[in-house]
Amino acid sequence: MEMNDRDLSHNSISGNLPPSCSALKSLSTLHLQDNKFTGTLDVLAALPLKDLNVEDNEFTGWFPDSLEGIDNLETGGNSWSSGHAPRGKSSSAHEKGGGKKGMSGLAIALLILASLVVLVLLLLLFSRKRSSPSSNFLDEEKGSRHRTFTPLSSQELSNHRIASTKKESKGIYLTDFQNHLWLTTLLYFVFAP
Repeated sequence: MEMNDRDLSHNSISGNLPPSCSALKSLSTLHLQDNKFTGTLDVLAALPLKDLNVEDNEFTGWFPDSLEGIDNLETGGNSWSSGHAPRGKSSSAHEKGGGKKGMSGLAIALLILASLVVLVLLLLLFSRKRSSPSSNFLDEEKGSRHRTFTPLSSQELSNHRIASTKKESKGIYLTDFQNHLWLTTLLYFVFAP
């Protein structure tokens, strides 16, 4: 059955226009004014309309360029985006995701770059820790056995305690197993989805 004219005006109809509207290939007149339609008019873009009235609804987005040549066109009272749709853009929701592929490629590149930076930093960190830190402690212990006792004033004593605390805090080193476990955990969180 062919439908040439359709008047659904003044019915308080709400919601988006159904995608099935695009199948009405012989529709030449469509009146939808004074309803509560929302969304876009993209489903009407390919229809051979000569008379279209969508006034006083709640349509949004860009008005399709293909509908601007309609002889009798009424579109006031809606929240259209200003101007024409940018080239290659549509107000359709399923066409708005076109830039996501480029972003995912960028995200992958940044993830790989960050992983390489972390790996280089870890290699530098481990190469420093493997440079035999225990020999420093042996030298300090030998030196402390041969010191002679001289009384210190209270300020000298407090400075000596601070310096010795700093030296002792440098002595916290991880075993090879702890380093391996820490690195494995870090890499898991970097590469885990």
